[in-house]
Amino acid sequence: LCISCYSRSTVLQQQFNKMGKVETGSVALPAIMRSGAGGPENFHMGSMPQAKQHITSGQMHRGHMPPLTSAQQALTGTINSSMQAVQAAQASLDDFDTLPPLGTDAASQAWRKNKMDESKHEIHSQVDAITAGTASMVNLTAGDPAETDYTAVGCAVTTISSNLTEMSKGVKLLAALMDDEGGNGQQLLGAAKNLASAVSDMLKTAQPANTEPRQNLLQAAGNVGQASGELLSHIGETDTDPQFQVCLY
Repeated sequence: LCISCYSRSTVLQQQFNKMGKVETGSVALPAIMRSGAGGPENFHMGSMPQAKQHITSGQMHRGHMPPLTSAQQALTGTINSSMQAVQAAQASLDDFDTLPPLGTDAASQAWRKNKMDESKHEIHSQVDAITAGTASMVNLTAGDPAETDYTAVGCAVTTISSNLTEMSKGVKLLAALMDDEGGNGQQLLGAAKNLASAVSDMLKTAQPANTEPRQNLLQAAGNVGQASGELLSHIGETDTDPQFQVCLY
């Protein structure tokens, strides 16, 4: 017995008769029964199961991306080490510096004032270097990745992280002096920590292997500029480097 409703093939079946011939027949016709060697047989009717579709979704695996060039790998290493330095600086901003015992005499007051002015000047210069490095990094990565000067980008990243590390030291001292005079040094520490956090987020977005839209890098750079302005306002210096705004936009 040969039954098929879906197949388009030909069956060749041996027949036990006196002529010794074989019989051919198509199995494409539904429910057509032919005699077989074993006599009549039972058959069953049914339907074909529906096709099943399996869908897999998820993000593209990094292994499917083109490998980084040697220059991109070098920049990745620079960014990673710079992020570690920035995060260490951020963690150090939890406490003030320890000041030596300061009196109320004229010499002590003069020392305190000179040290505060000196710290403010250094912090302002370091913040300007951070914003300038940020603008440089944004501009250098604006074109075709194949034509990007990754060495220059790495220099900008190093400028940002090294100045932020030095700035955190000056902020800790200035915050202690401000607090000693009755000011709010904690607010200055908080503003510096916000700047460090903004820089860390920006460096993460600038990774060569990052697949986020470029707008995210621009937004992160804008956050650095905003945090820089807020920090300077806490030390009484609100003017920021205008070149940063020009280069960024």
